[in-house]
Amino acid sequence: MKSWEFWIDREVPDPWGGAESTTSRELDEQLLLDIARGPVAPRTDLEIAVALARFTHQEFEGHGTSGADISQDQSVITMRALKAVLARLGITTFSPPFRDFDTFYKHWRSDGATGSWQARRDILDKYLEPVHELLDEREAGSIASALATPFAT
Repeated sequence: MKSWEFWIDREVPDPWGGAESTTSRELDEQLLLDIARGPVAPRTDLEIAVALARFTHQEFEGHGTSGADISQDQSVITMRALKAVLARLGITTFSPPFRDFDTFYKHWRSDGATGSWQARRDILDKYLEPVHELLDEREAGSIASALATPFAT
């Protein structure tokens, strides 16, 4: 799974009634709600967790620097889905001191990262890099076990 799969394209008709339409990209909130509820076939929780951890990291970094593509309310759904899929994988060490954009903002202010985009990136790296590393190890282990499985002739 790739980070862009959390977006859906919607066709928007020309407001002036013309034949031309445009495409609007929106967060697939239903997919995130489904992920929070349980496994989403045909993807494995590991595939989803890898992509969702990257997506969450990118969006929170965007919020702390140049601007995110998702809203405050969507940041709640995104973080909830990430925590749920990690819990299903038995990863219980991910517990950042923020749950959405607003609490991330409060955290970086209290942490003295008010004037520095890099300090905000460092805060996110502190909590998300260990998750990325764990997921990379699990992904590598699952690939290795798949390659080591003999096939019947």
